[in-house]
Amino acid sequence: MVNEASQENSQSIDWVNIWKQSPQNQEVLNHLRQISSNPSQAPIIDTQSELEFAMPITAQLYLVMKRDFQQYYRQPDYIIAKLALGIVCGLFVGFSFWMSDDSNQGFQNTLFSLFLLCTIFSTMVNQ
Repeated sequence: MVNEASQENSQSIDWVNIWKQSPQNQEVLNHLRQISSNPSQAPIIDTQSELEFAMPITAQLYLVMKRDFQQYYRQPDYIIAKLALGIVCGLFVGFSFWMSDDSNQGFQNTLFSLFLLCTIFSTMVNQ
């Protein structure tokens, strides 16, 4: 009941007319008229002081890498598990295509094993 009443009340308010009649709207319109009539008096925007981020990219990169390495240092089981998984996957793919012959099929098998190694190790990060 309370939600229905508040929804009906908020829907009955005409925010567009309230904004158009507000003094802030008049200030914005006056300021826009002043800028358009006299473009040389427009405020100069200093691009150096209004950067997109609060810190430079090098400082961000340093702090994020420091945080990540701290996390890895604090969880040695994670590193050991990733190392073991990499060794097992490498051995599995390696022994699956062991002793490939020098034919076209052997070359395709070797090439496929390299493809598997590249895709497995890049997706292991997400596990």
